[in-house]
Amino acid sequence: MQIPKEFESDWAKFPAVLRELVEAEVAAGNAVIEFGHGFPAPPVGAYIKLAGPLRTRPRASTPEIAFYERNMPSYNGELHDERRHYFVLEAPVPEPPEPERPAPRAAAPSFHREAAPRPAAPGEGLHPAAASAPAPQGDPLQCFQASLSMDFEKWKEGIGHDQDALRAANPRERAQIEALLLARGISDWREVESLLELGTEPALELLRRTARGENVELALAVLRRAHHLVDEATRTRQIVKGIEELVFFGGLSDALAEAEEHHPPAVIDALLRGALHRRGEGPVHFAALLFYLHGLADSAFDWQQRPFYLRFASDDHAERRLCFRELCARIGVDPAPYEVAS
Repeated sequence: MQIPKEFESDWAKFPAVLRELVEAEVAAGNAVIEFGHGFPAPPVGAYIKLAGPLRTRPRASTPEIAFYERNMPSYNGELHDERRHYFVLEAPVPEPPEPERPAPRAAAPSFHREAAPRPAAPGEGLHPAAASAPAPQGDPLQCFQASLSMDFEKWKEGIGHDQDALRAANPRERAQIEALLLARGISDWREVESLLELGTEPALELLRRTARGENVELALAVLRRAHHLVDEATRTRQIVKGIEELVFFGGLSDALAEAEEHHPPAVIDALLRGALHRRGEGPVHFAALLFYLHGLADSAFDWQQRPFYLRFASDDHAERRLCFRELCARIGVDPAPYEVAS
């Protein structure tokens, strides 16, 4: 099996049971169509995508490999190791073609003119059940309300509320949507986008309170889209809290994106402390962002320097201190003040 040169080091880190699975699939006529980093693999891992469903083993979990049927737009089956760092994915199932619909029959020609009916009053002439029937599919209010429901696919694909429906709503419908959103409050970035689209003073005031509030994940969801709603001191405070407290899929991505744009000394200090002391995947990205902000990388995560960044995922304290000292030497920072708390 041909492994792209840039992926060789990742392939070597795949658990043996997953490597054997992929090799068996290729030998059986399946094909590898994609190597990658990113969802569902964490930054410290990687994934391989097969062209079709498994051919050499049942699509089910075993003691060595977990299997999940996902059936999502980007992939179908998912197999991973115990730590959920390395994944083998099946290509997504193609969408079935829509059945052809017969052409509508032409209406019979009319040979006499009918009087135009007068407009009916609301509910007039309707059966009581029909008078309370749901609005048609294209109704903006109904479409927006339907988009409020959340499922795994919407979460994974980053699908928000139906902003087109909100823009198409008339003043009465917008007022109803506003009342609905204000009553619901803010639970994630989706409400933030809808409240910003509304742009009314009550909507903006809720966003301001959230941006200043104690829930730093929600505060950063607001700041990422409307940091102009608060002063710079508040923005800095929430970014620092995010770097100190949050995790990926829990607001840390917003904190890092904000830090990329707004990085006074307090934010740089938080990134340095996090790179040395925090655990998990965050320090990998803190180190990467520090390189970028100090002009040593072309992007906030320079893949060419990924091997160095990944050393910050180590739970070995001595190894972490060595990495941190190297980072500080390269960006021109004294490591001593940060090591005092070690």
